[in-house]
Amino acid sequence: MKKTLLLLMFVLKLFVYGDTIFHIVEKGDTFYSISRKYGVSIDKLKKINGINKNTLYIGDMIKLKEEDVSKKEHIVLQGETLWGIALRHGIDLDKLKHDNNIKNNTIHVGQKLKIENKITEKIDKIEKNDDNKTVKIAEYSYYTVLKNDNLSSIARVHQMTLKELKEKNNIKKDIIHVGQKLKVKTINFYIENSDINYLFSGKLEINKKPIIYNSDYYYYRAPKASKQLHRNYYEDPFYDYKTLYNQANYLISELNKKIDKENKLSNYLNHMKIVIDPGHGGLDPGSISEGSDNNGTFFILEDEYCYDLALRVYILLKLHGADVIMTILSPNHLLRESNETFVNEKNEVLNLKYLKNHSVILPRGNRKSLLKRIEIAKNFYNNQTKDTLFLSIHSDNFKYLPEATSILYYKDNNREDTVSKKEVEKLLPYLGAGAHKMGKSIRVLNNNPANIKYLVEVKNLAYTPHIWDMKQATLRQKEAEKIVYGLIKNYGKE
Repeated sequence: MKKTLLLLMFVLKLFVYGDTIFHIVEKGDTFYSISRKYGVSIDKLKKINGINKNTLYIGDMIKLKEEDVSKKEHIVLQGETLWGIALRHGIDLDKLKHDNNIKNNTIHVGQKLKIENKITEKIDKIEKNDDNKTVKIAEYSYYTVLKNDNLSSIARVHQMTLKELKEKNNIKKDIIHVGQKLKVKTINFYIENSDINYLFSGKLEINKKPIIYNSDYYYYRAPKASKQLHRNYYEDPFYDYKTLYNQANYLISELNKKIDKENKLSNYLNHMKIVIDPGHGGLDPGSISEGSDNNGTFFILEDEYCYDLALRVYILLKLHGADVIMTILSPNHLLRESNETFVNEKNEVLNLKYLKNHSVILPRGNRKSLLKRIEIAKNFYNNQTKDTLFLSIHSDNFKYLPEATSILYYKDNNREDTVSKKEVEKLLPYLGAGAHKMGKSIRVLNNNPANIKYLVEVKNLAYTPHIWDMKQATLRQKEAEKIVYGLIKNYGKE
């Protein structure tokens, strides 16, 4: 049955959640074509999805049958974690593991999990992870509507049907407004002290007046284009390179001040020195992937989106007590939430604070530039070897690799980093079902002074769903939380 189901999902582009099967709308799909494909009448499709018009958008999740609430089963999807499934169903993680005879945290795509048929709407629900470390979460939280949002995309991000989203918010029509707050399913941790949520918005009030650009805060200068116009579009740096660094250093310093003023989420990682290395940047945009949604074709640049994800990891790690730096910095923005694609600005700079020689300032995809990242790590660790981690964050774009997260450790014909390999194996369960490891000759990991070093390919942008996911700030936050949760579980100390 499992093999049949997975084959069906592959052929028909289905999405399974619990015992409910959805069709993900692609270009050219209509109610008529979906009806013919699955043998479900158009009227029934509209009824069970709460839709009263004929318009469909790319990425919409169309439920194909009524849910059987008597069933207590969840089919594990690519990228899902045990703690994420427990959160989604509003149940205790220990109970989920006990009911399914799971001894560790490893689950597999297609695995069936028994779920207690009990989902409440408590906003202040307390969950404990399997180390009895308490975090506060909410089954439902609130999402603020952004420009170009629509109900269908919001529902998909938060793993809800359109009907469920409309019912929870008493929406009779499909009209929403920028700034409107919608009740949605929580897919990330609910931070008990909500005062720190602003750190993840990128909208910091500092002495430099922000420029409002696509609802995001930019400082010093915003892009000329409203989005990435085409695959080869880019904008040259406006300032000289040292000015760019001064601007970038000011922004990260102001962010650090804001973080330091807040109460820590924990001190689990206060013994760790961690270098976060956002992939590519500067003159090297990395892979450029093409996707589409109801607004048309869009382009995702690896360096811009991995920087955003890396900065989310950076903030979370500092909130859990770690001593953290970034190898590269942006001179005109912090985090971004806009639904418009980020523009290739070619202005990120190396973190010169930890470099003695400033002959190279803008990152490039060459050996000399990558060695500078290793030098930054070496100077930051300052001869400390224990409890040091180098984490490089990228996104794949290779069809021959699975549609899942990859973690790479160093391996060549003569040497294998067995220490990092073991640590990669420990992290895999926290990055979701389907996550896998690879040994590869990665220059930035070779002769790196960190005790533990690996490269995480968070998404594989050769696959359309991953392109769409990377574009969503809410889902980038989710990926950041998965990484940090895994680090806390593996290295956290009371």
